[in-house]
Amino acid sequence: MENEKVTSVAEETATQAETVENATPDSSSEVIASDGGMHADNKEDIGAQDSKPDKVTSAEETLDKSAMKAEFEKLIKGDYKEFYEERVKENLNRRFRENAKIKRQNEENREIVEMLYDRYNLDVGDVRALKQALDGDDAYLAAEADKRGMSIENYKYIKKLENDNRRFAKMQMQQNARERANETVEKWYTESMKLKESYPDFDIFSEAKNPSFVSLIQSGIDVRTAYEAVHHNDIVRAAQENAAREAEIKVAQSIRQKASRPAENGLSSRSSAIFANGVSSLTREEREDIARRAARGERISF
Repeated sequence: MENEKVTSVAEETATQAETVENATPDSSSEVIASDGGMHADNKEDIGAQDSKPDKVTSAEETLDKSAMKAEFEKLIKGDYKEFYEERVKENLNRRFRENAKIKRQNEENREIVEMLYDRYNLDVGDVRALKQALDGDDAYLAAEADKRGMSIENYKYIKKLENDNRRFAKMQMQQNARERANETVEKWYTESMKLKESYPDFDIFSEAKNPSFVSLIQSGIDVRTAYEAVHHNDIVRAAQENAAREAEIKVAQSIRQKASRPAENGLSSRSSAIFANGVSSLTREEREDIARRAARGERISF
């Protein structure tokens, strides 16, 4: 279910790109010529598309996908069952809303079509008869044909070619959009797997709900750059906290190491002073100096 969101984003991206490419077609982009035939270059393109070999999925890829599918089933039936069921309900509610909208549009279209049946005195639902009636109704074509200086029959033929071209171009655009969407999803998936190595908490399905993230990847920015741009503050904060924790650990380890290190050569860390002549031979200044050393922790010997 979550994969639908990523796929829909990819399809939207591919459709937008296809729309831009086809926004200003020239005469060479027409598929059907004025004589009703097809251009030779377009035939070659179509033949080239048909001759493309299907992608062969390797055994390793098949095993990886099988393992991933098994892991997914385990998650949605285990710890993530509640979240998965919640997501399914959200998707169903969204579908119901979309279906309700489509139903309203169909009702409006039905009213218009029924008006056409009434106009030509036809039974509602007889689509073939309605099409024939429209094809035979020259009244609404006469003015435009006269403006172009051609007969109604010739004008109807030109209109048919235009409609055929438009339908074919739409089909081609939809096919291209689907292919691009599949390629885009595969690219995002590969980038997501690499990104997860650096950010284990990254989830492409969750990010697909983030308008800022979606806008960036739809504009052609790679997944890593988009994620780091959207979550820059969080990433910096986490890096600082991690650096602070590592510093604390290093300091604690250093203190423990120093505390457990034995004195080298059996000597104490405290310095010592030896006076061979005894206390009676010391001057007042020397006695005061010895007292200060003893106060600092030095060992005094005579």
